Amino acid sequence: MSTEFSCKASLNMILPALKGVALVLGFAYATSVVATPAQLPLLTRSSTPAVPNVMFTLDDSGSMAWRYMPDSIGPTGNQRWEWVFHPGDNPGGSYTARPITTRAAANNAGTDLMSARMRSSAYNTIYYNPEIRYQPWYNSDGSQLPNANPRAAWTNPNNRVDVSTAAARTTAVNNGRAVRLINEDGTGEITYTTSQLWCKSRNDGTANSTAVDNGTALNCHNITGERFAPATYYVHNGGNFTTAANFTRVRIAIDLPATDIPRGAGRTDCVQSGTGRSCTREQELQNFANWFTYYRTRLFLSIAATSRSFSEQGTELRVGYGLINQPATVVDGVSTRTVVRGVRNFQGADRTAFFNWLHSAPANGGTPLRRAMDDVGQYFSRADNRGPWGNTPGTDDGVAATSHLQCRRSYHILMTDGYWNGDAASTAAARGNVDGSNGPTITGPGNQSYSYSPAAPYSDGHSNTLADVAMYYWNRDLRPDLPNRIRPSDTNPAFWQHMVNFTVGLGLTGTRNFPGDWPALQAGSLGWPAPVADGPTTLDDLWHAAVNSRGRYLSARDPVEFSNALSSILAEINDAEASEGGVATAGAALEAGNRKYVPVYRTGDWTGNLTAYNLDANGQQLTAAWNAEQSLPAHGSRNIVAGTRNEAPRAVPFTWAGLTAAMRAEMGAGASEALVNYLRGDASQEGSTYRRRSARLGDFVNSQPVFVKGLVDMQYNFLPVGTPGRGDYRSFVAAKRERNGVVFIGGNAGMLHGFADTPGVNATTQPAGREVFAFIPRALLPGLSALASNSYGHRYYVDGPLTESDAYWSGAWRNVLVGTTGAGTPSVFALDVTNPTAMGASNVLWEFDRTVDPELGHVMAPVQVGLMKNGQWAAVFGNGPFSAAGRAQLFVINLQTGQLIRRIDTGVGGANGLGGVRLIRDANRVVVGAYAGDLRGNVWKFDLSNTNATAWGVAFGGQPLYTAVDASNNPQPIVAAPEYVIHPRGGYMVLVGTGKLYEEGDESSSQPQSLYGLWDKQQLIQGTGGGWVWSNDAAQGPITLPSSIVQQNFSSTTIAGAGGATFYLVNSTTLDWSQHRGWSLPLTIVGGHRNLVTPQMVLGGFALFETMSPYSDQPPDPCDAVNSGVGFNLLINPLNGAMPTEPVFDTNGDGVVDSRDEVVSGYRTEADGRDSLLYDRTTPSTPTCTPGTPGCDEDEPPCAQPGKRLFSIQGTSGSTLGCLSTGAAQRSWRQLFQFPQ
Repeated sequence: MSTEFSCKASLNMILPALKGVALVLGFAYATSVVATPAQLPLLTRSSTPAVPNVMFTLDDSGSMAWRYMPDSIGPTGNQRWEWVFHPGDNPGGSYTARPITTRAAANNAGTDLMSARMRSSAYNTIYYNPEIRYQPWYNSDGSQLPNANPRAAWTNPNNRVDVSTAAARTTAVNNGRAVRLINEDGTGEITYTTSQLWCKSRNDGTANSTAVDNGTALNCHNITGERFAPATYYVHNGGNFTTAANFTRVRIAIDLPATDIPRGAGRTDCVQSGTGRSCTREQELQNFANWFTYYRTRLFLSIAATSRSFSEQGTELRVGYGLINQPATVVDGVSTRTVVRGVRNFQGADRTAFFNWLHSAPANGGTPLRRAMDDVGQYFSRADNRGPWGNTPGTDDGVAATSHLQCRRSYHILMTDGYWNGDAASTAAARGNVDGSNGPTITGPGNQSYSYSPAAPYSDGHSNTLADVAMYYWNRDLRPDLPNRIRPSDTNPAFWQHMVNFTVGLGLTGTRNFPGDWPALQAGSLGWPAPVADGPTTLDDLWHAAVNSRGRYLSARDPVEFSNALSSILAEINDAEASEGGVATAGAALEAGNRKYVPVYRTGDWTGNLTAYNLDANGQQLTAAWNAEQSLPAHGSRNIVAGTRNEAPRAVPFTWAGLTAAMRAEMGAGASEALVNYLRGDASQEGSTYRRRSARLGDFVNSQPVFVKGLVDMQYNFLPVGTPGRGDYRSFVAAKRERNGVVFIGGNAGMLHGFADTPGVNATTQPAGREVFAFIPRALLPGLSALASNSYGHRYYVDGPLTESDAYWSGAWRNVLVGTTGAGTPSVFALDVTNPTAMGASNVLWEFDRTVDPELGHVMAPVQVGLMKNGQWAAVFGNGPFSAAGRAQLFVINLQTGQLIRRIDTGVGGANGLGGVRLIRDANRVVVGAYAGDLRGNVWKFDLSNTNATAWGVAFGGQPLYTAVDASNNPQPIVAAPEYVIHPRGGYMVLVGTGKLYEEGDESSSQPQSLYGLWDKQQLIQGTGGGWVWSNDAAQGPITLPSSIVQQNFSSTTIAGAGGATFYLVNSTTLDWSQHRGWSLPLTIVGGHRNLVTPQMVLGGFALFETMSPYSDQPPDPCDAVNSGVGFNLLINPLNGAMPTEPVFDTNGDGVVDSRDEVVSGYRTEADGRDSLLYDRTTPSTPTCTPGTPGCDEDEPPCAQPGKRLFSIQGTSGSTLGCLSTGAAQRSWRQLFQFPQ
């Protein structure tokens, strides 16, 4: 399995990953410099996920040997024929479950209706379809069995013989191990010398004439000497299927030209031709031979699709397998039916065993699906060490059963081609009307309680159904001896150990229209029918079973649909484990109105996804609205552009034809049209030429989503009078709120993505979650080929933060998105996102990378944007670590052109780099300065107040405002941007947190880190020529005395809150501003405690510091939402470092913040990235009666105290309500950032 994380904790970015991430190791700056940041998520590599159990049950009934689908086109009632397309077709086993006296092959005459229909994929969906590429079965290592030979195509892939020479082929054909589809000389018709019967329709060419009733002689004759063309298919030309004239026969070796046969995009074995493909006759014959050998029966088709889907999976699954007709055998010490082998880690010999079993699966028996599902449910109910919950299933490791993982999920994938019949469930309780009855009460952590109550779309009035069996193993606790720690999801509320069923129907339809009837079934206006064995209502029951167990039902008509269905099921299993199951789940998120956007990533194949969640009025997460992978356009339709590094045009379409010769050359020797198509999402050459992926989106680790619509208001209407655009800014802000929105996020498949999402607006023209734009910076082109390598490990591409801002040039306001590649190849870029849903190459403004300036390092903090005193709009950022000179430097870039305005060098090197920047703006919103920290612990102030850019420089005569060191005098690295507030005595209080997390070794560092509040006394004053400048009063200089910083400390006492929550206290000392210049708060809650993100200002003047440690003070627990780190949300008074003086959080869990709660500073949470804040600034409602008194059914508002307002700290997997004093009057959202991973 690919372990998926909700992008909170990843690894190498300075600012991206965990929720309370902060500092990292203290390293010796005199040592050699690492060339690049770590290229794997530091916070997740050591974690041990709760690998899910997956039982795959294959239908091995006799109908799986049939050569046609669906069942409705075969014999019914007393009819007694079975269609065989080739007289030599004998893969082993019986041809039919019905006794017949002859084997009937389709007549060679082109006008025979039976032959036409059964050899047309439009009618018989299992038959050869020239628009599908048929590939051999897959092995455990992703390799494939050999292509079939049209001159001697094997009748059974498991009974292959040598067909490399003409003599060997003749022997194979004579021995019945192969058949000829063409002659040795390549001609199309062959002569049969064996004695076989050749039969045709009784009333040739008329309706209802494809079968013969019992007792009626078949219209057959001996075919000895008959000439026919086996490699033949029929094209249905429209009209009914009962008239032979509606079909056209195509004999591949006779009727098709040698070259230039037009085919669709699915024929990836052929050359590209426009939007389709162009095949040769030899390719068509090869494809037909592969179909015959590997796909011509239902069983073969199932093996082909299953082998491909499972070969794409990583090792983080525990897979078992079974057959619905498997008799009772001893499985891991217990007599069991259906299950052939219990779950095992999907690797090594156990992985090989699965594929060996799959390739040799039989087809003989009935379809006892109810009993089979019950058998699997009983297997998942085992509690012994050798069973599915054991730490090493199949062996007894001697541990107590109560030590089994409590959050491991269990899935059952049931594939069938037929209506169920035969045995009912062996478990008596599973044979009742389970979904029509109340279920048992199940309890879990945090006072959770659940009891199933019959309701649509689950309940019905019928007993002894497959859906009842599914419900029985869903609403019962399969391991009552274990605590219930399964993480619920939007589609599955179960927090107890249970079984989820995914069901796949091959070539079948029921009485309910799938999926069209789903809304009516959900609403209860349409019910489930009573299943009748061997009838179409059992297909409805198969769908119902998936619904009851909160799985999914999929219907497949051909090998492509089957493979896609199974792959989507396995992807969903991986997604559930990644985002909810137990490693660092949920990374970055942001809220836009009523949505929250949460990216995830899978470590197995390094793919990802972005999910939008609806929120209620209190910011509580509701259902998922969409996910990007499901809405991604076809690879040929995606709007992807690649930057040209400021050449004209600034970007070109990312297609082979669109790339310039120089750009193709930069991609390396392996660059080709196929590689470009692969990077766009084409999966046709995965597993052979290129690396397999379970999804087309790359992993989202450190980049945070940014919702571009109407959230940004820079208050530029306060710009100095006469500034261009000042008078139009309010209208521009209003116009932004009316446009369609797009969520932008950087990904590690080499590109920045934009996904449309404007709830309730233009849902037809811009489907929610659909990718509308993607951008590849040119600096990344040389590394793109690595993404396709079968030996790909992981590296970062567009992994840095994004910043949305506004600017004015050329007579118009612009909405601009500035991003960085983070730990990827260094680059900073800007896009015009004024009209975000209609973007193209012309929206790329510029790129700034090391080819422009080698002093650019890895920029892993958000870029700042503003109007400079010289009248230019600029992007401002620190150079980051790993620059050419290794010194801390500030970049100021022209926002319109990308040209360098000024680079300010602090002169301090030693493996140094400047971190995140916070711009200082005057009362007119013009930039006059900036704060930033570096890796040597220096807090720098830059003077940008001169109208002449050449005069800009480091404030305080080139000295830092302060240098942060630990008790051993080691520099404390600063990577997060500072924040500042106005100091009541003039100047600014600068808030800084220390720590880093982007190099190998950072995750294990225990160097002490701290939070600081530093008083910068320097004040803005009116300059002689007008405008604001910095005072040069010597008394307002930097902080030089360590004793002027008062140390505050965390209390050793913690508060145990409701639901297992832990709250923390701060012991503080009063500051004397006549002698003190600030405060410090050592991060000592756990070892490795650090700060990696900029503090946020909250209601009541408090600062929210989100800190973290990459390792917990407790043993790693795979069942924790984050087990590779721990986070802390802390409310601190920015002026003195103290905690609040009255209750702010609901510590007792009664849903109300009042005097009954404890006074605390903050609480323990997940290390999942920077949270966002939702303020409810409306006047709280007052109950009309006293809550809790007799006759009053109103709840007490969570924050109804006079002068108080509710706020919500939004994490990626939950939220926390608080109550603080405020005078604001509106609700606003703030973006959620994430820690570096």
